[in-house]
Amino acid sequence: MRIIAISWLSLCVLAGVARAQDVANDSEREFFNLDSLHPPQTLEGYRLAMVCNAANDVEEFRAKDAGDQRLEHYRHLGSEKSYLFARHTAEQLGLIVPTQGPGDTLELKKMVHDQQYVRETIERCRAVGLVYDGDGASTQPGRSDQSGPNQTDTEARINDKFIQWSEGWAMDQYQPGSAHIDTMNCGDGGCEARGRFSFFRGGTRLTITFDAQLPRIGDNQYALRRLCYNDNTTGMRDCVQ
Repeated sequence: MRIIAISWLSLCVLAGVARAQDVANDSEREFFNLDSLHPPQTLEGYRLAMVCNAANDVEEFRAKDAGDQRLEHYRHLGSEKSYLFARHTAEQLGLIVPTQGPGDTLELKKMVHDQQYVRETIERCRAVGLVYDGDGASTQPGRSDQSGPNQTDTEARINDKFIQWSEGWAMDQYQPGSAHIDTMNCGDGGCEARGRFSFFRGGTRLTITFDAQLPRIGDNQYALRRLCYNDNTTGMRDCVQ
């Protein structure tokens, strides 16, 4: 975990931006804005923020090992915001908190050895605004592993799936063609794509993230098995097979 002086925190926490060398554009500055999404300033909010700090750290180090500099930077920003929010909340609640306790160590060990758990934790953190996924336009889509399905074809399949899925949505209207992949990570069993899409709600255009499971079904062949969205405007997550 990062150790930052309390006096410095009191000046910087949620006041607008992270450290200058960490923030590259307006989207990243908005991520740290006082009005951006974040957990409630409660004991549970503090605990969740510390967990999100650890989850972002784990993914940051994994991205660094994989040579994915963009994802490494994104998770670094998420770790910064999580830590700053947690320390600020501790101050506001008058908590006496060690820099790292036994619970933190166990949490880190679990994340390091259980990739599914860290992915699920990242989704929880994304829903409360403690994970940064870019602005969808600042960098070109890519993937950390060169194997896997064609990205353009995969985006088209995800777009078609969203069109079908959204026919049953009660309030929201999907914007056709808006699904774009930011990262694609592949292994022996298949790939996981992460990105964002847009929809209209009451005349307002909103953009949120999605993740898609693409199991390998043959030689250089992949199926679209599971598609999920993470609506940080409501804290809801839903999936379709």
